[in-house]
Amino acid sequence: MRKKKSDLFLVFMILMMTLTACQEKEAAVEESIADKPIMVKQQLPDVKSLATLSNYVGTVEADSTVNIIPKVTAEVLSANYIVGDHVNAGDLLFTLDDSTAQIALDQANAGLKSAKAGLNAAQANYEAGKASLVAQEASKTATQVSAYETLGKLDTTGQQMQLAADSAYVQARQAGINSDSAHETYEFYKDQIKDTENQKNELKEADSQARAAMNVTQEALSQATTALNDLNWIKTEYENYNTPGMTPEEFLQSMGFSSAAELYQAIINAQNAVNKAQDGYDKASEAYTTTQAALGSIDSALDQLYLQKDTAGNTAENASLSYSLAVESSELAKKQKQDFDNYTRYTITSGALAQAIGAEQQLTASGAQVRAGGAQVAAGSAGVDQASAAVASAKTALSYYSVNAPVSGTITAINISEHNMCSPTQVAYTIKSDAAVKIVFYVAEKSAQEMFPDDPITLEKDGITYDGRIILVSDELDSGKGLYRIEAQLLDPSVSLPYDSTISLRAASRQVKDALTVPTESVYYDNDQAYLFVNDNGIARRKDISVGLSEGDSIEIKEGLNADDLVITSWTSGLKEGTKVMTDSSISKENIIVVVD
Repeated sequence: MRKKKSDLFLVFMILMMTLTACQEKEAAVEESIADKPIMVKQQLPDVKSLATLSNYVGTVEADSTVNIIPKVTAEVLSANYIVGDHVNAGDLLFTLDDSTAQIALDQANAGLKSAKAGLNAAQANYEAGKASLVAQEASKTATQVSAYETLGKLDTTGQQMQLAADSAYVQARQAGINSDSAHETYEFYKDQIKDTENQKNELKEADSQARAAMNVTQEALSQATTALNDLNWIKTEYENYNTPGMTPEEFLQSMGFSSAAELYQAIINAQNAVNKAQDGYDKASEAYTTTQAALGSIDSALDQLYLQKDTAGNTAENASLSYSLAVESSELAKKQKQDFDNYTRYTITSGALAQAIGAEQQLTASGAQVRAGGAQVAAGSAGVDQASAAVASAKTALSYYSVNAPVSGTITAINISEHNMCSPTQVAYTIKSDAAVKIVFYVAEKSAQEMFPDDPITLEKDGITYDGRIILVSDELDSGKGLYRIEAQLLDPSVSLPYDSTISLRAASRQVKDALTVPTESVYYDNDQAYLFVNDNGIARRKDISVGLSEGDSIEIKEGLNADDLVITSWTSGLKEGTKVMTDSSISKENIIVVVD
């Protein structure tokens, strides 16, 4: 029994000594690794231009667009041509109900006849006043006739004012309907924007998860690659080993392998681990790229929705203003009719009666009659001139009821139809003149500040892609759309596109020129702080940076980096502040560290 206890004690002491020796050996190896540099890749920052492309929808327009607006409010009797027809200057586009204008012309002609009769009466009165009292009687009679004629016109004037009040009331009701519809459209786009913003937030969360997964798989790939490189070095040393005093098999055992087969199997296993880690990293990178692309697409969709919402908002505001103005016009027309009935009619009647009484009084003053006769002749002549002008004005107004094309071109819009009313507040026809086309689209202020004439754009229509360039960036806000107008043209002048058709295009919504850039994969993130490592005379130094625009595999560095800094572009698990580093050109045998378990 004593002998057995002694043997057990001896075995225990041997194990303790062996364990202590292994621990001391591992500590020595770790200290050796810490003192040796790690291999890295490096490069100077590049200076290049970066851009972010966004999708827009443009409209094909002619260089000249003519809007045909009627000068009067009336019912449409005939509307010629349809959208897409070509017309020549002078072609009859549409005709309106001119019965009211015809009545006005008839009244003007009657007024002219009356004015001429008045002039003749005044001349006769003047001559008769000089001759005898008989002429004074004739002048009295003519004055009374004129007064009665004036009274007879009062009913016609009242009917015209009632017609104007009724028309203004109908226009106010229609403006109210248009205002309600425009506000409903505006609310619809607000709801669409809210839903799209929610989708964007979900994509941001997926993007964060994909980025985290890519960092984890990248670290696993680096560790697996380091292990494979160490094993390959042992294999090379073993196959070429010729150091005196130790056989290759003894060297292999010193490295922790009992046989070459075990080493080769370990290399195969390490290679499989590298392949598996590479596959995991590729999948994580693909997921991250996918979420980035989705975020870009949803941003473009949001731009379009904001554009449509702003347009709908402006339309709603204009419709509300039109409704207010129409209500005011209706109330004004109603008030004018009431004033005519309550005051004007009686004033005119009193004046006509007073005129007749005055003619009676003229009989008592023959001298005054002669002088008054001369004045009446002059007044009558002026009245004829005025009545003639009224006839000319009525003829001009009558011509407004037949509308001809002012230019030659293609009809792109018709907003009137037969038996419906049209007015000077609406565009009846739109004609695109026979001129070269241009592509017009609208962007927000921030995007407009990033666009310049001669910037290239890509256009697509019916599956065909065209090259183009920007020719005009407006510096004034379009009051109707709340956005900035951009005009572009095709590089190929032989391409013909239909007017008023829509066309998809891609243009740079953000760009930066002569930016200091580095590879995207060399930038890391500590929470929201971006940083990278530079080679400072063989020592890795962390630099906190501010990043900007990214395109492809390059990212802009706004602050924190100099043009002559050597940026470390490769990553290993041992890369951190203060780590010793070396490049491919400084690799040698004594720089390689082998870890022995």
